[in-house]
Amino acid sequence: MNTLLRRFLATVMAACCAFPALAADVPQRLRPNIVFVLLDDAGFSDLGSYGGEIATPTMDALAAQGVRFSNFHTAPTCEATRAMLHSGVDNHLAGMGALMPVIAESQKGKPGYEGYLSDRAHSLGALMRDGGYATYFAGKWNLGYGLEHSPGARGWDRYLALEQTGADNFEAKVWAPFNAEAVWWQDGRRYQPPKEDSQRAMEHITSSLAAAHPEGTAVATGEGHGPSGMSLCQQRNSP
Repeated sequence: MNTLLRRFLATVMAACCAFPALAADVPQRLRPNIVFVLLDDAGFSDLGSYGGEIATPTMDALAAQGVRFSNFHTAPTCEATRAMLHSGVDNHLAGMGALMPVIAESQKGKPGYEGYLSDRAHSLGALMRDGGYATYFAGKWNLGYGLEHSPGARGWDRYLALEQTGADNFEAKVWAPFNAEAVWWQDGRRYQPPKEDSQRAMEHITSSLAAAHPEGTAVATGEGHGPSGMSLCQQRNSP
């Protein structure tokens, strides 16, 4: 791992570890709502704000009002990238050293290749929850199979989550050959998303937010994985 990446991850981890303690000294009414948005398989140059040819007006507006990184490191696979975002450490330290559906036999059972967000690593959801935030997760989880490794087990109070990669964001169907079914969870129970219902379900979840708590939300979409999914998304959002 190069020096810049080590410094970046060390900074993220230090900030995350200090978050609950710092938040405890700030009145609830003064804490901002926080939203993390993760775009699968999207390069920085895909966004209009970085010179991309795709129309991304919402992301461009956020970039214009915020801070744009000029030196940011990510991982070559979706699992590894989200593991680093959720933990603040290298994906091997977080237990996601390989894309689990295609993990090599020589890697199975080895430290760093557990296939779920390691209990040894911090969790973004737990850190925000411990800091007094009401936490919500929506979208592709891809950080472990089963309820024992679901968002609810890692600090997210309410969630609507697609368990694995290679499946549709709108319907309970798969497109990757290594999946037999698309597994969705909603607050500890299996969920079967009909067409165009996922957004309404998440709106129902967030409507229960207590006014006394600031909101910490993570949204992880998977459209970038497949052009067909992106095309469907554009059709649904067209006037």
